[in-house]
Amino acid sequence: MEGLLGGKNIRFYDVIGDTVNTTQRIESAAGAGEIWISAATLAKLPAFQPNAQKEISVKGKELPVQVYSIL
Repeated sequence: MEGLLGGKNIRFYDVIGDTVNTTQRIESAAGAGEIWISAATLAKLPAFQPNAQKEISVKGKELPVQVYSIL
């Protein structure tokens, strides 16, 4: 979900939801100089071959999330 949030005196634009939370947790699991993507993102890049793959535990998810290295 995206849009303006806040109250009468304070308004700001933000994005929230499961996709945003999962993306932030994948980013946090990456080391310095690493970029990891989800299986959903990889599916949108049919010609791309990832360098590596691994599973990470993600807060709020019952099962580990499969991620793929692109850098």
